[in-house]
Amino acid sequence: MITSHYDGKSGIRKHILEMTHMANQLRSMDMKISDGFLVHIIMRSFGPNYDPFKIKYNTQKEEWTIKELILHSVEEEERQKAEKQKIKDRLNLTNAFDKGKKIYQGESSNKNSEPEGEQKQEGIKASTSPVPLSTSPYCHFCGLDGHWQRNCTRFTAWLVKKGNPHRPNGSKEGSEHSK
Repeated sequence: MITSHYDGKSGIRKHILEMTHMANQLRSMDMKISDGFLVHIIMRSFGPNYDPFKIKYNTQKEEWTIKELILHSVEEEERQKAEKQKIKDRLNLTNAFDKGKKIYQGESSNKNSEPEGEQKQEGIKASTSPVPLSTSPYCHFCGLDGHWQRNCTRFTAWLVKKGNPHRPNGSKEGSEHSK
């Protein structure tokens, strides 16, 4: 009983009940084991993952009964499982982004995700379709095929209306960077 340790594979409740059963067998052989001592032995059998839990118990003035120990231990076990699951989810998400895979996270996923342009680029990298990307000119301003935005008459008219004259050669006349 003193040398048994919690393996982390079976549930904590099962471990505590097994230890309690061993104590009851010793009690039937006229060995007196108080509940406080039994709680102490059970707490010692927990692994290093439960060190903060043990510290929490030791800082309290009152001693727990076996039922209270089971209750608090199961809560701690559930908390640790949830924490491990969060870590696994983060690693899976990180690994998927590293490999260039798209991950569906629901409608609210855009709040903390990468900018839209980077997601599209990743999607293109991960694409394995045999159809090549179109190289024909496409205007992003008016949405028509056959010309680029820089050659679009609607775009040049819009630039003039805004006070930015269109420069067909792409030069940056009047800017600080041109020499």
